[in-house]
Amino acid sequence: MNYINLLRNHINKENKVLFPIGDKKIPQDVQAQLLESFEKFETAVMGVGTHDKLHDLLHKFEKKYLEEGN
Repeated sequence: MNYINLLRNHINKENKVLFPIGDKKIPQDVQAQLLESFEKFETAVMGVGTHDKLHDLLHKFEKKYLEEGN
């Protein structure tokens, strides 16, 4: 549970502090280039659709282990 709390706090800090700072500091055209690079990496290294499959798996785990436990 401590590890889960650590990860949640970390993700929350990224979402509420780090990413907004990045949005202000990194120009939109550079952000678009980064996104394109991430997509090329996913296609070349991870395989098309892997990112979506991992997100689907995460949502299944969340539903099974977090929502059922409530």
